[in-house]
Amino acid sequence: AVVSTQSTGSPFNRGRDVVGGLSSADHIKLTQLKKKVEEKKSLLRKYEHLEKSRTSGEEAQIKEWVGKWRGVSQEVLERLLTRAKHQDNNLDMEKLIDQLGISDRHVGFDREEGWFT
Repeated sequence: AVVSTQSTGSPFNRGRDVVGGLSSADHIKLTQLKKKVEEKKSLLRKYEHLEKSRTSGEEAQIKEWVGKWRGVSQEVLERLLTRAKHQDNNLDMEKLIDQLGISDRHVGFDREEGWFT
């Protein structure tokens, strides 16, 4: 907001208009800087939105890969259990997973249900 425009009699400001305590040249520079700041803020908002979109896309891709990996690991464990039962008929999936040192969470195994989720 422009408070006042006046010409000062000071020898340091001779011939310059003063707007709100600033010379007109400084006021123009300040206005230009404010405009640049607003442009940069707008650009930053666009980049943040783009980053969120990109990140959520990557997150979806990673979840898809984890799901595929989990499915394949479950198939492998099922096949391994089938073959291992020929040697140890008391072997079940829970014991096999424990013997292999695999985290239930990583392969989606539910101990209460006794099978994969």
